Amino acid sequence: MQAYLAWAMINHGWSVAMRENAFEGRGILRKGLELYAAAGCRLLVNRYWSMLADIQAAVGLLDHAVEAIEEALHAAPEQKIDEPTILWRRRELLLEKSAQSTNGYDAMRLERAERDFREAIAKARAMGAKLYELRPAISLARTLKARRNQAGRELLQPLYDSLARCDDSSDLKEAATLLKALEC
Repeated sequence: MQAYLAWAMINHGWSVAMRENAFEGRGILRKGLELYAAAGCRLLVNRYWSMLADIQAAVGLLDHAVEAIEEALHAAPEQKIDEPTILWRRRELLLEKSAQSTNGYDAMRLERAERDFREAIAKARAMGAKLYELRPAISLARTLKARRNQAGRELLQPLYDSLARCDDSSDLKEAATLLKALEC
């Protein structure tokens, strides 16, 4: 019974954070995670930590968001389904954090970002999960563009072409916008 209550609190916290009050929702989700752990549950726990990271980033708590995304990576390493997304999100958070602290990106951070995005892409490809591949591909193309490298277009265009007929998501719209920007 405790597991169901925890699961409900996690999802309710997410809903409150996304629709009403991010700080209140964050607290509810965090309590739900504590209950979930106390009940001995591990199924999808990495996804739930990732949800907490998203909320914390949305309210500007980047240090806490990075801690939560690191917890997501290590909470249930045997559960691979969300790994590409969590790897992508971790690097996005670290890039955002470094940009705020240094007024921009340096070459070393961009190289690390490129490696991390490529790892997320490889893991998504290994699963045959093109939609999980799209976000890190967009981020990698953007990173390569920042480094004045046009290889991002070569990476993103085939993936976009294979998905454009199937979906009209915000990720695909972002990919289309980036591909147009990369034409220059």
